[in-house]
Amino acid sequence: MNILPNDASDFVARVAGIESTDLLDVENIDKLRQAVAQHQVLVIGNQDVNNENFLLELGRVFGKIQVDPRAKHGNRAAGGTAYVSNIRENGELIGFMGHGIMGWHHDRTYLSNPPVVVLLAAAIVPDQGGDTWFADMCRAYDTMPDRLFQKIK
Repeated sequence: MNILPNDASDFVARVAGIESTDLLDVENIDKLRQAVAQHQVLVIGNQDVNNENFLLELGRVFGKIQVDPRAKHGNRAAGGTAYVSNIRENGELIGFMGHGIMGWHHDRTYLSNPPVVVLLAAAIVPDQGGDTWFADMCRAYDTMPDRLFQKIK
């Protein structure tokens, strides 16, 4: 398993060569935790996104799994994952937070004890659109003009 920083920004890094057995190794777990602390966004490619056990084990590396309370059993949420989709079957969305509902947002930061990380696994990605963007809020805070900082303080 290797952590490969992004050339354009230290905000994002890729994790290459990760296997489910890596999550049993204390050194690899520490490596992942350090990478999140340093980079904030990790991109882990070439995984079976339908392997819910791997996703849950990866999530547990960072702490207790928190499930969005809106993701009920009927929305295909199981074992700590929530299925987000804009696909309809028999006229009903098969996930929650479907088509056109999610705009710019922060995942669960309103909680008094928000999750350390949020895992996203893309099962179906369209040829166009479907982009997920991330904002470096630490950098935004650190580079905020003093006048604005004083105004919102």
